[in-house]
Amino acid sequence: MTVGERIPHRYDLGMAGTTQITVRIPSELVSFLDDLVARGEADSRAAAVTRGLRRYEQHLGGLRDAEIYRTTGPDPELEAWARWSTEHPVDLSDLD
Repeated sequence: MTVGERIPHRYDLGMAGTTQITVRIPSELVSFLDDLVARGEADSRAAAVTRGLRRYEQHLGGLRDAEIYRTTGPDPELEAWARWSTEHPVDLSDLD
């Protein structure tokens, strides 16, 4: 029997595009992850870590963008958009 025959097909579908890794993290962060899962704020440790890494990735992208804006000076189109966006707020509460 091959590995593919032993693993249920439904498991394979849900895991497409993922890679399992092993990492060492401080015990207090493991406790924090477990608390998030216990409170229902994350489906699993992996889900919480993935969410945190995605947010960090966005943060780094924002820092890169800020550096570009800092070094290139004002952008009239961006400033017009910023003014417009402050007058037309968008509900971002469901982005998680």
